[in-house]
Amino acid sequence: MKLSAVILRIIFLFLFGNLSTLAFPQVTFNLGTTNGVTPNTGLLATYTNSALVPNSTSSANANFSAFNKVGAFIRANCSALVATYGSIIINIPSGTYYINGQTAGNNYAPTEALNLNGCTNVTVTGAGLSSTLITYTNNQKYGYFDATFNNPGSTYTCTPGHFINLYLTGGASTQNITIQNFTLNGGNSTFT
Repeated sequence: MKLSAVILRIIFLFLFGNLSTLAFPQVTFNLGTTNGVTPNTGLLATYTNSALVPNSTSSANANFSAFNKVGAFIRANCSALVATYGSIIINIPSGTYYINGQTAGNNYAPTEALNLNGCTNVTVTGAGLSSTLITYTNNQKYGYFDATFNNPGSTYTCTPGHFINLYLTGGASTQNITIQNFTLNGGNSTFT
């Protein structure tokens, strides 16, 4: 080992100790708590959101909104959050969370619950594959559909929504996104 490398290592160990003892900052959005973000200071103190409601099909729109709001906040502030905290965690607690993936109307336009387009260093994590389930409500429209006449041969095309948007649009660069520890059920067995 060269003398310069030894000196650098001694300086590093003196300043920081063992690398494993270093604490890297991060920001955590806990979707199980109203306005749940840690730390809750500065820019993060402006974050407002409702907690997810488990095991309730009647809360599908509210749950969809909670995912949508956390994504919008992170997208709008991703550069500042990553510069300050290094990484962003979206924590989805255990439970079954119903969401609605379409906007009602003649064409039942598909929607996205969690848009992370242009974000970096984000981890979306649940409590485990069998503990956290995100499922679309029953009877999502698919194919050709006319809400007024229920005519399957109409000119309107319907597709189900999608849960996470990671598309690279408008020159945005989406990088280092981790999706783990939850199960997503798109509900295709109940499409109408």
